[in-house]
Amino acid sequence: MGINFSYTTPNIAFDAQDFVSPGAIDLFPGISTPPLFPGVSISADLGNGPGIQEVATFTVDVTGPNGAVAVSNAHGTVTGAAGGVLLRPYARLISSAGDSVTTYGEPWNMN
Repeated sequence: MGINFSYTTPNIAFDAQDFVSPGAIDLFPGISTPPLFPGVSISADLGNGPGIQEVATFTVDVTGPNGAVAVSNAHGTVTGAAGGVLLRPYARLISSAGDSVTTYGEPWNMN
């Protein structure tokens, strides 16, 4: 369930406006015009996103008791978010037997 939002800029127009002084003879009929200024409107349907998303950026095989992985100059982009974004990096090691251990880094506030 989301929030529907819409807005249209105000505008003015003459709707059968007559510019005759009281007691004067009216030689011209009232003036009707379309809106005098260009109008702009916006509408949006806002709702909750998918919540917490886990995105695997890469997978690498590690062998031996002293295996290592190094990552540098990693970049990413978050699109389609209208609110705050909190990114929490992590690393997960999964053994060939299916056992796993995960370590989390400090969260990054992307606002």
